[in-house]
Amino acid sequence: MHLIDFDRVDIANLNRQQYLLHHVGMFKTDALKEELLDINPYLDIHTDCIHVTEENLLELFAQEDIVCEAFDSPEAKAMLVNGILESFSDTFLVAASGMAGYGDSNRIQTRRITDHFYLCGDGSAEPGPGYGLMAPRVILCAAHQANLIVQYICKAQKGE
Repeated sequence: MHLIDFDRVDIANLNRQQYLLHHVGMFKTDALKEELLDINPYLDIHTDCIHVTEENLLELFAQEDIVCEAFDSPEAKAMLVNGILESFSDTFLVAASGMAGYGDSNRIQTRRITDHFYLCGDGSAEPGPGYGLMAPRVILCAAHQANLIVQYICKAQKGE
């Protein structure tokens, strides 16, 4: 598993991300690695505390078979998705869009965009004043992403 992020855990992340109070101030990659190794100490996890850019995308993702996007910025999402689709067309890519606020949980869906690209979310809910990212919808969307990736891995192991 390869975790890539430049950011540190902030107290504002605790309402929607699976960090604990003692992770505040840590690099997100290190905090998540700690959490995952607490669950399964046999995982092989590599981290890069770096900002993903157009300049380093090819190097960072060259060895990846699966990419799960979890950026906050729409511009960063677009840069990553476009870069993966253009440079690594066989890479299985799962991205997220439209999970702000609260409301109908059933609007969070997984849509197949191409053979190797899926988009999870409602595709429209943007954060705004009083309608920011909140744990229930973010976690629902992340669960859609995780479920799809597990399904892909299991099918690949069966040779499907």
